[in-house]
Amino acid sequence: MWPKIKTTVAVFLGVCTFRLLNTFLVQSFFDPDEFWQTLEPAYCQVFWANNQHKSSSLNLDCEGYTWEWKRRPMDKTSLSFLDRSFQGPIRSYLSVLPFHFFYLWLEKRKWDSHFWVSQGPKWLMAIMAAAPTDVAVWILAHWTTSVSEEPYYCLFCSMASWFHGYTLVRTYSNTMETTLLTISMVLLAPEILGKKNTAMYCTMSSTIRHCLCFLLGGCSVAMRFSSIAAWVPMGVILAIQQSQESTQQSSATAWYSKLQPALVTLLGTCAVFGAMGIGIACVVDYCVYGFWTIPFLGSFHFNVLLGNSALYGSHPWHWYITAGIPAITGLWLPFVLNDLWLLVVAKSPPPNNTMARRNVWIIIATYALAHSLSGHKEFRFLLPILPLFCLQAGPHVRSLVLWLSKARATNGLVMFWLALLFLPNLIALLYLGLFHQNAPISVNHKIAAMAQEYSTMQQSESHSRHTFSVHYLTGACHSTPLHSYLHGPGPVRFSTWSLDCSPSCRSDPKILCESEQFAKDPVGFVDQAYPVMVSDPTSCQDSIEGSCSAMKLPPDFLVTYADYATKLQSRIETMGLHEVGRFSHGINGLKLGTTLQTGDGYDGEGNGLTKEELAGTYKRIGLIGGVVELSIDEMVLYASAHLP
Repeated sequence: MWPKIKTTVAVFLGVCTFRLLNTFLVQSFFDPDEFWQTLEPAYCQVFWANNQHKSSSLNLDCEGYTWEWKRRPMDKTSLSFLDRSFQGPIRSYLSVLPFHFFYLWLEKRKWDSHFWVSQGPKWLMAIMAAAPTDVAVWILAHWTTSVSEEPYYCLFCSMASWFHGYTLVRTYSNTMETTLLTISMVLLAPEILGKKNTAMYCTMSSTIRHCLCFLLGGCSVAMRFSSIAAWVPMGVILAIQQSQESTQQSSATAWYSKLQPALVTLLGTCAVFGAMGIGIACVVDYCVYGFWTIPFLGSFHFNVLLGNSALYGSHPWHWYITAGIPAITGLWLPFVLNDLWLLVVAKSPPPNNTMARRNVWIIIATYALAHSLSGHKEFRFLLPILPLFCLQAGPHVRSLVLWLSKARATNGLVMFWLALLFLPNLIALLYLGLFHQNAPISVNHKIAAMAQEYSTMQQSESHSRHTFSVHYLTGACHSTPLHSYLHGPGPVRFSTWSLDCSPSCRSDPKILCESEQFAKDPVGFVDQAYPVMVSDPTSCQDSIEGSCSAMKLPPDFLVTYADYATKLQSRIETMGLHEVGRFSHGINGLKLGTTLQTGDGYDGEGNGLTKEELAGTYKRIGLIGGVVELSIDEMVLYASAHLP
């Protein structure tokens, strides 16, 4: 059944507050796509384009655009529309729109401070994506169970999940896919999750709900074509349900009479309105790219037909089942497995809506197995089905809590057991959200603050500087956010350089990407990138204008990791740069007592450092009176001598 509107609003406001607080616990770097597929393109369209007085169409010279946005067919004239789409850009701007409008609003209101540009999008996702996903799980639980308390346990599982806390407030297209899927399942709940005769309780026309559901599905597929793995089983389940309902209401027995309602649903509702959702995305992309294209076809061509997704890492086919699902479900895994066991193996399903739970498992299985066909696998690709795992785990969490509380199931005792279940998830979130890979975020905050301070100090001078160069020599491409985490109010702007690792070099075994060249030989790479500067930093100052255009000048800021900094120390000093800060990035070694040592922090073979160099490269933290010692990798920031 649908919960009461007043109760739903109260739950939503409470969850919004929780997710807004959640954003303060997520100050780390998880994956480049969080920034480079959403925030950076939005920044380029709003702030960079306006500063450069460019048109609203895509400006490829903006540094925030990766190859995914710049991909174009070699022949734009003789190819058909579909061929141009296959060979064109692979990212749709539809997933960028919320951040585009948010940045536009900040700019118009003159509220584009460093804090709001960098942290504001997380607040937006907390309200627009994370909270609706949690509430959708709570609403869906009203259809999968008849026990009044169980929806709140499902809501608890969703809100307490470490992976939800770690990812739902991030600016991923995966997060939007998750929200669209759960909201669409709410729209279809009476049909695919409801019991017999429950559809009559719906206040919205079933036709409107079905059309809206698959319209959202088309938008989801346009953003991430792999999400079709969830929408196909939803459409098939709906078609079968509609066919069975039509058969019960009709005396016709011919096979085509049974097949007709299913085909009408699949072709007349699912396909048509799904195509309309894709059409909406195409219009948005036309306004941005300046030409008609279907980016998800480009993504399908690049990742599936060309098999290039494996260029960015691959795992065996069973990885999602043996590693991915156990990792993201975490503490809820035993409850999820118990639900599956009761439904499939034991043949004794829990006392609730068996059809609903079976259909949820069909969607989960189809999604996981379809994604297993791709060699490139990531934890975040499973995010859209994590709410469904929480939906399945909730009733069993309630059973455990009541069993532990036994006859004295008081509110205080129940809260104690729930807090005990929440604690491991919170510990994981605190470590991963505040410490692990925090350096890429912190270093950009520092750069923005230093540039703003210097620009303010120089405002009274006629030759004051407002543009600063930043070079990221980190051994990996896109290992930090860019302009979206450097922006500040006023005239301060940044010119950046990141190491290249695009498919044009990754797919050619004869070519080494810049990221690979630097990781293999950082000293040689720097000597080649800054040839004159390393040998004589003043040699270009009095030369004829343009004679140094073929080489890179020393930047105002240089970012690298501690092990590279040790090897490049003399070169960096010659370039007129000095160290201004170190930022903890993560644990890279462990020492127990005087014998057991493991990790790159203690083994020089992994980074080419001697034992003596290792001792001075990484920060060491002693615990338990020195019995346990942790080695901490750090990101190092260098600045030009003229900066404070």
